[in-house]
Amino acid sequence: MALGCAGIALLAIAVGVCRRVVLKWLALAAACALAVALAHGLWLGQTASVLDASGPRAWNALVVSDPRATMFGIDVMARLDGVAGSPAVRVSWPEGAPLPAYGQRVVLDTRLRASPRALDASRYAFRSAEILRASPWRVSVVGWAGWPVGGVWAWRASSIEALRAIGGRGAQALTSMLFGAPAEGEG
Repeated sequence: MALGCAGIALLAIAVGVCRRVVLKWLALAAACALAVALAHGLWLGQTASVLDASGPRAWNALVVSDPRATMFGIDVMARLDGVAGSPAVRVSWPEGAPLPAYGQRVVLDTRLRASPRALDASRYAFRSAEILRASPWRVSVVGWAGWPVGGVWAWRASSIEALRAIGGRGAQALTSMLFGAPAEGEG
């Protein structure tokens, strides 16, 4: 935070000191970009704090990644509906619950927790706008996103299933190349 403010101040000084007009505009643009990035980070942190304090409840979300196997289970990235900016949530999917496909809408009965920002992995997650974590006790898949993107994501899921039904390394390669989906069994 302090480093960002110092950077903005130095760029503002550069705007005043520079004699070339082009350099003034470049320094001004850099200062504005840094200010926007700093404000966005502060806004994400505030949103995470507010949602962390909201307690357990049912949250509607849109799945925005394919499920990934991790050391601790299966993780799914989702964006919350009805929250300003629809923040990203890393959901630790409960064992035995059917996995959602990319683009499906889900209901999560959970308490949202702000991602801790002390670890290197948490810093990376925060920079990629993943500000919350959830370990729901109940989940349900309620359908696809609205038209037209929901239809495209449903077609993508059915195509991936058709390729996986063929089996073999060629089908895995096609699934990965055409749809960006991990090969079955990969994280």
